Amino acid sequence: MQEAPLMENYIDDEGEFDFTTFISDNEKWMMQVRSKRVQSSLFENYGITEEQWKNTPIKVQSVIIELIHESELFAETMQELEEWRDSMPI
Repeated sequence: MQEAPLMENYIDDEGEFDFTTFISDNEKWMMQVRSKRVQSSLFENYGITEEQWKNTPIKVQSVIIELIHESELFAETMQELEEWRDSMPI
């Protein structure tokens, strides 16, 4: 897996920051990080083998990765809301 893109690597000779390329490369890197995390979760928690994952179409893999990521974000948000609710005076 490639390393996270560094902002200083996207400054051209004139000192201009190439925002579009940086964002694109960062999104690709984040997708790889999510993919690795989801793969290990699928292998360990759901009994999916590496062979089954390799035979899954790329588009389906992408959808699964995004759905799991969105569900994680939802769970985090719900936890924060519950903590906020519990901290409110009665």
